Amino acid sequence: MTGQPTEGWAFLVARGYVAGYQLLLVPDFIKAAGEAALLMDEVRGEVPMQAPPVVSDIVGPVSGPLCVVHRTIRAMRADIGEADRPEGLVLDRVGRPIILAYGFVCRGSRVLTPHEDDMRVARAAAVATYRRFHAAERTFRAEISGPYVVHSIVAPVEEAVSGLSAPVPGAPVSAAPSSVISRSPAPWTSQVLPDSQQSDKGPRRPPALVIALTVVLILLGLAGGSYLLVGGNVQVRVPDVVKMSIRAAEQEITKDNLTWSISCQGATNGTVTGTEPAAGKLVNKGSDVSLLVYPCSS
Repeated sequence: MTGQPTEGWAFLVARGYVAGYQLLLVPDFIKAAGEAALLMDEVRGEVPMQAPPVVSDIVGPVSGPLCVVHRTIRAMRADIGEADRPEGLVLDRVGRPIILAYGFVCRGSRVLTPHEDDMRVARAAAVATYRRFHAAERTFRAEISGPYVVHSIVAPVEEAVSGLSAPVPGAPVSAAPSSVISRSPAPWTSQVLPDSQQSDKGPRRPPALVIALTVVLILLGLAGGSYLLVGGNVQVRVPDVVKMSIRAAEQEITKDNLTWSISCQGATNGTVTGTEPAAGKLVNKGSDVSLLVYPCSS
């Protein structure tokens, strides 16, 4: 176990009334490294308040080995500052509950037993960010989180790889035993991010391997596919959703790890006449695609 204070960085993944799920609160060092997509990929499945947080590891990013601890809540009207029916759920434009996936990231340490105080700090930061996002969804830019000292039981990565250690007697820990800490098997529901196709049997492969495989594909003449790595960022092609319904277009866009919005506020039905950026254009993974809809209702 390390005797040095360990720092954590809060984060939030959520969607808006129109906009798709995205990273709204991002740790400063992850933002600086351009590795937000890695964090997005680790947040999977609803994790209710009565369940222990989910702990997962990312090995190989530029910013160093990371440990991600997360849980989810369904946003309430009180969370966005609405006094009318404060216990009511916040819904998106088609009436689906909005889920906030929040937690904290540790750098260079493995969280063995998460402490609820650390989750409360992360939740407070996430809710505050979401309130600002909800008030100005179309102009909002992801906010940056700074470090805070965590009380969770941790070990340096090299000490943690052989297995989870037992909690230190007398140390302040959460009610959940460390034996239940693992990747969540529950997939995202339809109103949240699509489930990852990666195996849960081991840590994420280093990005260097992904880059090497991509170079091989390019040399084999397969670079005309949907995915490319440009400047260290994963890029995807905007799908052709013209003449589709809004619902069908949403499913097509989100399966390529893009978010979406509608050019006219309040539109719930109609036919897609185009997109911005246009179909076939390469954009960074996680980018927003604006749907041009006819008729445009407000």
